[in-house]
Amino acid sequence: MKQIRAITFDLFGTIFDLKSTLLDSIADFLSLKNPSTTPEAFWAIWRERQRIEQFQDSLLMTGHSGYLATTEKALLYTLRYYSIPFSSDNVNKLMNKWQQLKIFPDVINELPKLQSAYKLVVLSNGDKCFLNHLVKECIKFEFDEVISVDDVGLFKPHP
Repeated sequence: MKQIRAITFDLFGTIFDLKSTLLDSIADFLSLKNPSTTPEAFWAIWRERQRIEQFQDSLLMTGHSGYLATTEKALLYTLRYYSIPFSSDNVNKLMNKWQQLKIFPDVINELPKLQSAYKLVVLSNGDKCFLNHLVKECIKFEFDEVISVDDVGLFKPHP
């Protein structure tokens, strides 16, 4: 029987609660620009489009364009989808919230318990410097390893 020695985590949506972090900022923005669009609907399109942007990178085998770059492309798509007028300042303010992601409340207490029995590894398609920032400034937990798509040089899936 093989013994489990390590547990890998993706940060986005597993450790970080993206939706809860971003909904207030989206709501504030929409209240000024398009109060008829709900923050939840806006977030759903933004997140779905981000995944499509990343999937296109894979299908076209263009390499990894960067997590924040695809997130911003998806934001621009979503703004246009809802015909919301915007400025670069608006986009920057929404994108800056990604630097302040909040973790799910129950996660931080469980990580030390898991680390007492396993190596804990972040495995993510996030950019290396972005992951390092998030781990240091937002999670404030010492993982055994933080592995980015930048480290591997390939984006999923790859032949």
